[in-house]
Amino acid sequence: MSTMTKAADRGIRPVGSVIVASGAAASAAVWYHLAQGVTISLGACILLLPVWWATLSRYRGATPLVVVGLLAMVSGLLLGAFEPSREVSTSLMQAQVLDFAAFVGSIGLLLWCRTQIGAGQTVMWFGAGSLVSSVLIGIDDVNPWKFSLSIPVALIFLGVATMLQSRMLEIVVLSGLAAVSLVSDSRSMTAFFVLVIPVVFWQMAANEVRGRVRPLRILLWFGALALGAYNLFLSLILEGVLGEAAQQRTQAQIDISGSLILGGRPEAGATVALVDRHPLGYGAGVLPSSSDIWAAKAGMSVLGYDPNNGYVERYMFGTQFEVHSVLGDVWIRFGLPAAVFMLLLAMSASGVIGALAVRQVQGVVVYLFLLGAWNIFFSPALPSYPFLALLVALVMRQRVPSLTQGGRVEKSRMNFKRG
Repeated sequence: MSTMTKAADRGIRPVGSVIVASGAAASAAVWYHLAQGVTISLGACILLLPVWWATLSRYRGATPLVVVGLLAMVSGLLLGAFEPSREVSTSLMQAQVLDFAAFVGSIGLLLWCRTQIGAGQTVMWFGAGSLVSSVLIGIDDVNPWKFSLSIPVALIFLGVATMLQSRMLEIVVLSGLAAVSLVSDSRSMTAFFVLVIPVVFWQMAANEVRGRVRPLRILLWFGALALGAYNLFLSLILEGVLGEAAQQRTQAQIDISGSLILGGRPEAGATVALVDRHPLGYGAGVLPSSSDIWAAKAGMSVLGYDPNNGYVERYMFGTQFEVHSVLGDVWIRFGLPAAVFMLLLAMSASGVIGALAVRQVQGVVVYLFLLGAWNIFFSPALPSYPFLALLVALVMRQRVPSLTQGGRVEKSRMNFKRG
């Protein structure tokens, strides 16, 4: 028996596969645009298409998700090509379609990386690639941690903690990340890190409290935890504990609509108005008309927001439809198939709840789950694509366990040891 055959029998991956998978995981996070819609991430997806496409059949729901994503791309092209009244930009159409293709392809690519090098290394290398991407795009001058560094650094350190299968290291890392986010005026990111800590502590109790907890109970517990943390965090901000600037900004956002979330994200009103206006979508590359802008402003006004401040014309509708929501953006650009795609994506991500029920989920997955839930409703599509792809690739369940390094099934690399 050859050396390579013996290694394969023991579940040891060839060095070449490990190197390629590590590079692919990093490349999936590099969304620096070389041309309209052409990124290093897209190049990696195309180059490794034969290997990651074959991997899809090993994961539940992966093939339908990717196929619906491809249908959404076709839908966006057709809607844009046959738009009868609005102006259409072919260069913008190319960029939007190729970016969405990279998003869909990255899910398959990262699934393949996970089978080759495990969840921890996939996250770590992805974080490294995300850091490179931030440097190439340009580190934000106003608040580098909040807008450029927080997520890449979090993924690198949490990926290492996953590799080492150390819950305590996760807690230390999460505490440090929360502290840095707190002093960097990053309210939402601080809340995400703080929320994950009790979840990790709860899973550490697996040695003392055995047995499976019903997923519905987990969901209710998680919701109560999130609500309690939100109210506590909001009280601290309004009391000025987190600084005068955060206090004044938060109070102003609450005054707008009575809610911090809606006051801070009035684009939600525009999303609802535009989708209600054209439920089938507008199309890739389609530029908003003046009537679209007025409809969006009316939707934002319902939330108590004054849209006549230049932000709506310049940012949201100056060069394209941008409603600051992944769901809204893809629905507007690619139509109903994109909405179905996002529903399937959300169903895949909900596997986190089942994993929590048996206390077998990493802190980084819980963090990505919270980040993804926020991004789907309240963040622009383009910067959110790579992290949503990583989340789905980490939580999808295998149809048949596969061997990896050390002869263990891949599932065991996703979970921490008990005891």
